[in-house]
Amino acid sequence: MKNRTLYWHFPSYLEGGNKESADQMFRSRPVSVIRQDEWKLIENYEDQSLELYNLKKDLSETQNVASQYPQKAKELKRTLDDKKEEVNAPYRFKQNPLYQPNLNQ
Repeated sequence: MKNRTLYWHFPSYLEGGNKESADQMFRSRPVSVIRQDEWKLIENYEDQSLELYNLKKDLSETQNVASQYPQKAKELKRTLDDKKEEVNAPYRFKQNPLYQPNLNQ
């Protein structure tokens, strides 16, 4: 079977974090993801950070290797951007000027 590239696009928040989740407020935050061969790149919309994982060596995604493989991260980000452009995926957002991140803490 030929390998294929997989894409996820979830540019919104999903409430419902709990004590088992990494995030107490949300189950998901705005991201886009590409999976190509053993590589998985996560683009975080909140802070524009990238996470890169080698799933062959780190199936649990515990070691972000983006800084160790910047060319691979750049390549996958370009492919992800091209796909978002191709399908006209909404992903350019303006920040809410009224947002107060520490209001409910």
